[in-house]
Amino acid sequence: MSTTSLPQTSSAPQRTVGRALAPALVVGGVAAITNVAILLLGRTLGLDFAVQPAGQAPMTVGVVMVLATTLLPVAIGAAVLAVMRSRGRRAHTLLAGVGLTLGIITTPAPFTASADLGTQVALASMHLTTGVIWFAVLRGRMTAQGARREG
Repeated sequence: MSTTSLPQTSSAPQRTVGRALAPALVVGGVAAITNVAILLLGRTLGLDFAVQPAGQAPMTVGVVMVLATTLLPVAIGAAVLAVMRSRGRRAHTLLAGVGLTLGIITTPAPFTASADLGTQVALASMHLTTGVIWFAVLRGRMTAQGARREG
């Protein structure tokens, strides 16, 4: 009887992607819900979310735009996290800080567009919120993983 051996495949890349995807899904979900809530609260308070970025046509920020501009950076962060995952905790810590920093440094962006102050503040808070959520989820996940290793 002859046996044929199939090539061995590693599940390590799948685990790496899965480990990067899990926090990104949490960040994406929480940030999307939070930012849409900010939009809806702003509308309830009478904000029109009409903006005109410099050199562009006027637009009204709606749910689709909020979701896209929230989820696209999170997806990019997840891709970078998947690539950097094998580099260990220091890379993870660095990416948590980079996400927070990007949220902070992009916070003034809405103030460069022509819009009422309330709309600018609401949009700026979405930038900050997404960065803070990214940082909190990644750092919280690292803390939990460290506790499991020590415990």
